[in-house]
Amino acid sequence: MKAVQPFCHLQKATTICKISVPNKTKLVELPILYYPKLLHITLNGQTVSYKGIVYQNNLIAGIEPVAGQSNLITIQFTGLMWANIVSWLSWISWAGLLIYYVIQLRTPLPLWE
Repeated sequence: MKAVQPFCHLQKATTICKISVPNKTKLVELPILYYPKLLHITLNGQTVSYKGIVYQNNLIAGIEPVAGQSNLITIQFTGLMWANIVSWLSWISWAGLLIYYVIQLRTPLPLWE
């Protein structure tokens, strides 16, 4: 099985996805779309630690499901709200600096006699 369609839903600012994998699956590769420590992954209800690995120019997390049983993997993408706020504040700061710079260019310099 090369790809799985997860069931995802939004809960406030957190996206939660659930993936059910068959019992013959040996390795599940999950994409890390933002920053590595923003994922909270559980396998059959127990938290799984993972390490972000760069593979073919993609950042992924590899998880080994329990052999011989059907596994349910839950991925919780957290921290996106604070990342969006930081990004929004930086864009506002850049826009403010640009407006300040344009106003300074349009203001005539005083002539000293």
